[in-house]
Amino acid sequence: LSDGNSMVLGGSKLSVMEPGTVVRPHTGSTNARLRIHMGIRIPENVFLRVNNETRTWTEGRCVVIDDSYVHEVWHRGAEKRIVLIVDVWHPELDAERREDSIADPAHLDVYRMHQIDPKIALAGQGVP
Repeated sequence: LSDGNSMVLGGSKLSVMEPGTVVRPHTGSTNARLRIHMGIRIPENVFLRVNNETRTWTEGRCVVIDDSYVHEVWHRGAEKRIVLIVDVWHPELDAERREDSIADPAHLDVYRMHQIDPKIALAGQGVP
């Protein structure tokens, strides 16, 4: 996950989903990233569909998706679902194509700083 800290087109988060929640079909903003979902607390009857494939999560295991494809989530279970989501660069992108994918000048500056000195770039983002 060494490339994860320079991923300016996403981030990392805990996704907590209550029973009965439905995330309607949508697409992510770019195909320059992949999303890693690691199941932390996975009750029965929770599902993720990406394109035409439907799956569920497994506690302690990862599912990697390209969220530029249409995807949706629904929770028919009885307990909270918790998933750690980490965005990483798509492995087929070289440094030049990564830069080409970053439209926001501020994000591009942060990405370039990561290439020069990741510790300084992370400190500038408030990471000790």
